[in-house]
Amino acid sequence: MDGLAGAITTAGLALLAKLYIDWLERARDRRAIAAAIAGELAAYFTLLKPIQIAANLRSFEYILPEQLMTRLAALPMLPTGHPVFDKVSEKLGRLPVQEVADISAAYNVVTGMRLHMMKWPTEEFLKADRAFQIGVFDLIADTMERQAKPVGSLINRLEWIARQGSWSNLLVGSEPPTDLPVTRFLAQVLSSPLSPP
Repeated sequence: MDGLAGAITTAGLALLAKLYIDWLERARDRRAIAAAIAGELAAYFTLLKPIQIAANLRSFEYILPEQLMTRLAALPMLPTGHPVFDKVSEKLGRLPVQEVADISAAYNVVTGMRLHMMKWPTEEFLKADRAFQIGVFDLIADTMERQAKPVGSLINRLEWIARQGSWSNLLVGSEPPTDLPVTRFLAQVLSSPLSPP
């Protein structure tokens, strides 16, 4: 009987150890995925300076058609994939639901802009009428300006997830500490002037 109890205890401990190791690996994956996606999105939206690019696109309206055609024809072909996203997309479920939804939206925007931009150096686009070309440039400029702030917020949230320890990921979820109701309440209480006794 003691042998059976010992075997059950050993099996239970082995199961607990396996669950704990799996949990640690998922937490590590979660942080790594958050960091990787934040890095790729930052490269797309932060390093490329979307507001500045939007202004440049709007200035195309004032460039002579011949100059514009020469510049667009000289553009390099854009990549078709997203190296980081394509590699980790199957594991996005390890991130909080809101972040996954926002990541999906951000990558759809990037892909849509790329599809438009990949046509710019083509003969078809270069021969299109001027109003159509300007309309496409304005669409891309508007999209870049509109997406800069939401994607910046997403990058910040992903970076925050990437910095958290395993226990934080289990207990807190995706909200940075300043967004937690208790933290907001404490900040409000601590920042309000003390009334005299």
